Amino acid sequence: MHFTTSLALLASAATTTLAASSGNFFRIPCAGRLVDERSDPIISPGTVSQHVHEIAGGNAFNFSMPSYNTTQESSCSSCPIKKDLSNYWTPKLYWKASNGSFFDVPRLGEGLGQRAGMTVYYYNRAQKGQDHVQAFPAGFRMLAGDPFKRSNPGFGGNNGSANAIQWQCLHSQSHEPAMGGLPQKYCDYAYRAAIYFPSCWDGKTLDPPDHSSHMAYPVGPNYDNGDCPSTHPVKLVNIFFEVDYVMNSLLENGEFTGQLVLAQGDPTGYGLHGDFINGWDVPYLQEKIETCNAGDTEADLPGCFGTLFTDDEQHACTLPPMIDEPTSGELKALPGNNPIQGGPATAPNVPIKQMNIPATPPPVDYKDMTSQGWSYQGCASDTGSGRSLSGASTSDKNMTIESCLAYCSGKGYSLAGIEYGDECYCDNSIPQDQAPVKGQWGGCYMPCAGDATETCGAGDALSLYKKCGSGTACTNAGFELGTPVPDTDGGSTSTKVRKSHLERHRKRALRHAQFAS
Repeated sequence: MHFTTSLALLASAATTTLAASSGNFFRIPCAGRLVDERSDPIISPGTVSQHVHEIAGGNAFNFSMPSYNTTQESSCSSCPIKKDLSNYWTPKLYWKASNGSFFDVPRLGEGLGQRAGMTVYYYNRAQKGQDHVQAFPAGFRMLAGDPFKRSNPGFGGNNGSANAIQWQCLHSQSHEPAMGGLPQKYCDYAYRAAIYFPSCWDGKTLDPPDHSSHMAYPVGPNYDNGDCPSTHPVKLVNIFFEVDYVMNSLLENGEFTGQLVLAQGDPTGYGLHGDFINGWDVPYLQEKIETCNAGDTEADLPGCFGTLFTDDEQHACTLPPMIDEPTSGELKALPGNNPIQGGPATAPNVPIKQMNIPATPPPVDYKDMTSQGWSYQGCASDTGSGRSLSGASTSDKNMTIESCLAYCSGKGYSLAGIEYGDECYCDNSIPQDQAPVKGQWGGCYMPCAGDATETCGAGDALSLYKKCGSGTACTNAGFELGTPVPDTDGGSTSTKVRKSHLERHRKRALRHAQFAS
């Protein structure tokens, strides 16, 4: 769904005389996301970044991504199209409560331990006289927006770049007009953020030192339509991100009394920004922007792109966090200790909390129980016709990992799985199609009912532990990229063996304590 401004432009595209393929567009609903972390391989390659980003796309994402080939090492994606191994990210949105604590604002569709993603739109806006719109070349990356911006007096004027960052308050019965800054008010359906990227390229630079001067917006007031300036004559496919946030769980006594703030300490919303690293099979994308017109209907995507990653596969495609730093739940400060900086002046780039990137991920999303003779096996699925572990089961409002392992051990079983925060299942084997998958950290992020610092599965997902055998090594499952996404459609996606990649994702979820019998 588009903002009112963009809908009008799409409607006008149908009646404007453009190149034969103009007007084609498709939307990519990314069901999940990889990780929420202070990572940004464009701005801060190889180091911890200034603020937290919510990151979607191919699971080869890393703190350093030196080339296009890195994206092609992905074995899955949190987005549906198998030949799109790109990465997309935006800053995390927080809410500062009246007691001074910060809470992460959930995206629309989150719950039962699952994180929601974003929607990415691709559309062809060739202008009269242009041969065609080009796909992003291999190695291409770009930014939209400025994290230090705190005012935008040009919004609604004749400069397209000033109109490219938008917020909109959505109500269940009506929607307010789009605006340039973050509405500090309650919207009963969602807050919508939209980030429109520039589409005019200089034709030669893939990623300049400032990461932005190789791109420009079209001439005139339209951020996503119009002629390119002479300095940037090559028209690339248009993309924009759309993210919906919900506030219902964060109201205090039914009232909006806090303050919304982006992860870099921006309460104005003018500092909203997005990052993109191209991971598409380039000839394949070129073909699709010229021939695919799936529109707003998700059901039309298979007709253009064939077999997609399912929603379950997208949710399971996550990365373990490399930084041992909470980014969700109740926080005493923004991650990195970013101060809140209002406007209208541009915010200074202040020093933030520095952290090292360890060689291996910290034990986040599971608990190290090897000293007690149990090893973490990964996040298993529980979506089949029967229970994945059916030997014995119990539920407890005070459930912890220790209590579940003790229960299964007492029943004589070697496998223990915790689900929905308060359910414990036991068995001696698990069906292969339900077992943890190599290259997928899985979607186990729900806090244990008896100890919110521990992770106890999620909806239809089991935090799986195995009793260590006598005389055998007792080690937790690490993360290693699985087999790269296969080239099933005649494209040029690389199929070389992927190297081990210690990385994957983190965190919390809305508590749900209902025992499914």
